[in-house]
Parts: sequence; C-alpha cells; structure tokens
Amino acid sequence: MTKFKPGDIVPATTLESVTGGPIKLPDPNRLVHLQFRRFVDCPICNTHIAKLRRRAHEIEAAGIKEVIVFHSSAKSIRSYQKDVPFVLVGDPKKALYKEFGVEASLGFLSRKALGAAMRGVAHGGRPNGPPGRLSNRAVRADQSGEIRDSCLRPVVRG
Repeated sequence: MTKFKPGDIVPATTLESVTGGPIKLPDPNRLVHLQFRRFVDCPICNTHIAKLRRRAHEIEAAGIKEVIVFHSSAKSIRSYQKDVPFVLVGDPKKALYKEFGVEASLGFLSRKALGAAMRGVAHGGRPNGPPGRLSNRAVRADQSGEIRDSCLRPVVRG
C-alpha cells in the first residue's frame, strides 16, 4: 500500500468510468482531483458531493477534472448518482484504495461525522451501505502525474 504525498508521481494508469469511458491518470491536459469516497449512498459523502455539484462550473473553468471513486459497483453508482457532473469510478474490491493508501478509520464515529451523516440523510442520503470505515482521501495530480497535494480525512468537513 502506497501513501502518496506531495512530490510523488502517480503511476500511469487508465481507469474505467461507470459509463465505460477511459480515464487516464495522469491526464496530459488537466489537473486531476481524485477523491476516494465510501459507498455510493453514504450520506456524509453525498453531502459533500452536493456541495461540489454546486461548484461544478467553477471546477471545470479552473481546468480541473474531478474524479470520484466509490467502493461500490458501477451499476449501483449509475443508479444512485445520475445527476453528478463528474467522472465516477466504481471500485468494489478497493484495489485503488489500497494503491493510494486509503485506510480504514473509526472517524465516522465522531460528532462531526455524525452531524454530516444527519445532513446527508436530510438531503436524501440512505445510510444502508456497508459500514463507513474508510477514510476519505483526495489527491491532486498535475499533468505530469506529480502529486500537488494529498489530504486524508477520516471525516468529511461540513
């Protein structure tokens, strides 16, 4: 398991989006913001994705490709995340999570995480997926594959 940090180089790979399209890492034309989320109907994650969705035009205008990975199947992601304007990737076996050093955490038990979960449920999230024991990680890689920053959070900020 690799824990990427700023200055490291992401190994060249091609991921498959839930729509079947290829996603090259690194992307030779754009900065990639690669997010690792929990299961697709995690109410905490969906609270934050809703915030990102409101800023989609700003993210696109900045030349950033937003890629969100869930440890759910492509089929479940397609059925649940129909209106997300970002690239979505299913990784039910958590191979990418292991590759990028996303670890298990009990951070989902914190007050902040529970508050975010309640907000997510209020916005239509369904807390019926597997236990949310993975931390969230976000990695920004430039066009050469160099990690510009990497953030590991056991809970998502609200």
